[in-house]
Amino acid sequence: MSAPIRDAATLVLVRDGQDGAEVFLSRRSARAAFMANAYVYPGGRLDDADTDARLVARLRWGRPTAGWFEDEVDDLRAAGLVIAALRESFEEAGVLLARDGDGAAPDAQTLARLGEWRDRLNAGAAGFVDVLEAEGLWLDASELRYFAHWITPPFETRRFDTRFFVTPAPEGQAAAADRAELVEGEWMRPAQALARNADGTLMLAPPTLCTLEDLAAVGASVASVLAWAEAEQPVPILPQLHDVDGVPTLVLPGDPLFPSDRPARGPWRVTFAGGQTRRE
Repeated sequence: MSAPIRDAATLVLVRDGQDGAEVFLSRRSARAAFMANAYVYPGGRLDDADTDARLVARLRWGRPTAGWFEDEVDDLRAAGLVIAALRESFEEAGVLLARDGDGAAPDAQTLARLGEWRDRLNAGAAGFVDVLEAEGLWLDASELRYFAHWITPPFETRRFDTRFFVTPAPEGQAAAADRAELVEGEWMRPAQALARNADGTLMLAPPTLCTLEDLAAVGASVASVLAWAEAEQPVPILPQLHDVDGVPTLVLPGDPLFPSDRPARGPWRVTFAGGQTRRE
């Protein structure tokens, strides 16, 4: 019997670099129970508290929300998924997308206190809503774009139904791994991360690999990434595992081994060899 599927959310922080758009990636701890040592975006499962009424009341979408998700997601679950993405960004990367009651970004003094709040939050000594209420902040989802939807295959012991969002990194906040779940983090161009995965110096999970390839194709600037993500029409991707010539291979919709009438882009296979993931 396959493991239960948990809702989850991932947030791709993107900024303009000298050579194109850059994303923030962090390496998971070698002790992590899921995808140890893999480089990932900030993200994690939807917690019960993410749909708490006090927290949902502090979410500012800033744009129409109708039609955000391609499947039947009610308003509360939709809010929870966005809140989970923003919370995980704060917990794991130290970046909080929030504004005060006047719509202003947190000032330097508030940002200094947020560093202390992050430590308390990660230690379980405070809740996310406590941070926002104490600092008079409202979550800002105005520039969030939903662009991908991946479901962990049944053979995994931990399974997640994960929504991928992208947003510009807020000015004045320095992203940094939490040194617990994520032991190091850095900004890099998607093409750079893909090259390091190919040469064996960086390991990527299949969804991260595939979404980085998409971002590399459109990542001339933050504006181009957001425009692409705005136009995307995500469909759930549930890979199948096949043995192809003795190599464990994740097959995606659109491959001859996984025929599908849904829109899909190739290549449609991810192989596992030598501890690395490669898309073919």
